[in-house]
Amino acid sequence: MKKKITGKDLTKEAPRSPRVRVGGYAILGRTIDKCRASVAGNIGEYHFDCPLDNTLFGFKGVKGDDFKAQIEQGASDQEIVEWLNQTGEKKMPDEIKRWADEVEASSLYNHPEKRDFFSEEVKKLGLNPAKTTTFEWLEVDDRVSRAKQAA
Repeated sequence: MKKKITGKDLTKEAPRSPRVRVGGYAILGRTIDKCRASVAGNIGEYHFDCPLDNTLFGFKGVKGDDFKAQIEQGASDQEIVEWLNQTGEKKMPDEIKRWADEVEASSLYNHPEKRDFFSEEVKKLGLNPAKTTTFEWLEVDDRVSRAKQAA
């Protein structure tokens, strides 16, 4: 029997910012929120196992399906951290921090194959593509989307 998975209803609120670090990992809190919402059927406009989630999964050498299986078993945030630390490529705390700092400071603008898409999306929000980090774009997009829903 499957456990009832509860978490944020992403049809009504945004997932955590990718900046929020869970167990030292950037992106992880947001990924957990999206995965729980996907399992619960209330993910809304968000996507689990997307390129952002795969940045984390790639760093650790894990698969989205294996991550989802943990969520489906009812894993807490702390249990997900423990699973992530024990699964895939072993990473020391300093490696996790360095990676999290780098990914938080990065921008899709610096990836030629993603620059046009990123620039277009960021400009819609009134931001300067050359000066906007990926995380900043996601946070502003979350706020704007919630404000439109509330209106």
